[in-house]
Amino acid sequence: MRTGPKNFIFFSSIICSLIFVGISIPLVNRNIGPNKFYGIRIDKAFESDAIWYDVNEYGGWAMIVAAAIILLGNILLFFFGKNLKVGAYTGIFVAILLSSLFAASGITSYYASQL
Repeated sequence: MRTGPKNFIFFSSIICSLIFVGISIPLVNRNIGPNKFYGIRIDKAFESDAIWYDVNEYGGWAMIVAAAIILLGNILLFFFGKNLKVGAYTGIFVAILLSSLFAASGITSYYASQL
């Protein structure tokens, strides 16, 4: 197997996706009570326990979807981006990663604002 920056980015995206899913599962399962360290910590979520659990469950699902998009996007990038230079490849990876996470954050914030 050939090693290089593209392989490192590919395997890093798998690890990042798994970490995001692992962090999200307790939120989706409503196992994390209100706290200042772990979960979706926006002002609206601290208004009541019920809102905390609703916002964090929704945010957990949004993170799982973001992780799936990151993983799928980077699988496609890995197989179809073989001719890209490392700089372009890295830029596309970062764009996929950040846009997925910002979208998950924005969608969760919007959901919370509607409660």
